[in-house]
Amino acid sequence: MEKLLKLCIMEKLLKLSLVLIVVIYCSATAVAKEWNGIVPLVSTKAEVEKLLGNGSPLDDKISEYHFEKSKVTVYYSQGPCTSVGDHAWNVPKNTVVYIVVSPIKKIFLHNLGVTLSEFSRSSGGADLPGTAFYLSTRIGMSMNVEERISPDKHTVTLIHYFPSKDQLELRCKNTVRPQIARSHTEVV
Repeated sequence: MEKLLKLCIMEKLLKLSLVLIVVIYCSATAVAKEWNGIVPLVSTKAEVEKLLGNGSPLDDKISEYHFEKSKVTVYYSQGPCTSVGDHAWNVPKNTVVYIVVSPIKKIFLHNLGVTLSEFSRSSGGADLPGTAFYLSTRIGMSMNVEERISPDKHTVTLIHYFPSKDQLELRCKNTVRPQIARSHTEVV
């Protein structure tokens, strides 16, 4: 009887341990913000082409898509740690690294459905008056916004989706990163 009781306790502890491992794994593998089902460092070129069709290749690592409301540029990995700079990620070849959305028709900031408290905001300064930059490394998204007097008229001019802060362990070591990449590694 005592042996059976010990076996039951061990079985329950094992089940509890497995549940905890799954919960910890799922919480530690957060991914970047998606754009239309495409996620940096997760989605593949084949998945993008299935969703969007064949884009216009700018070269073997960049495809461009033209839609009525926006132009979308998708950047792909050339293989694990084979690229330099901003594209140096330890992911398989043809994995999405970045997505850049350039609106053709006006997109108002309040229509994007983002929580601005998740972003840091910086001004365009004297060089770009009336422009603000919103950045969230936590979710892997930045936006260029033309700010108007009325907040409901703030217009998004560029959206950049990139690997989130939780995906930085996939960045290749010993790479030279250009200025834009350094901003993606800052803690917000």
